[in-house]
Amino acid sequence: MQLKRDNRHILCRGEKDEKQIKESMNNYKSEYGIIISNKTQQIEKEDDVIFIPPRTFALHKF
Repeated sequence: MQLKRDNRHILCRGEKDEKQIKESMNNYKSEYGIIISNKTQQIEKEDDVIFIPPRTFALHKF
C-alpha cells in the first residue's frame, strides 16, 4: 500500500521483502531502498538496500 510519493520518498506499510523493495526501486528508478527491519541490530547495507532496525529508526529526529 503506497502512502506517500514525491521525488524523494516512497513510503509503504505492511510486510515487505527484499524482492518487493527491489521491484519498487526499479519502478520508481530509485538508486537505493530502505527497509525498517528486525533482521539486524545495526544499520547494514546489502547491495543497494539499507536495513535499519526499528529502534534506531524510532530514535531519529525528522
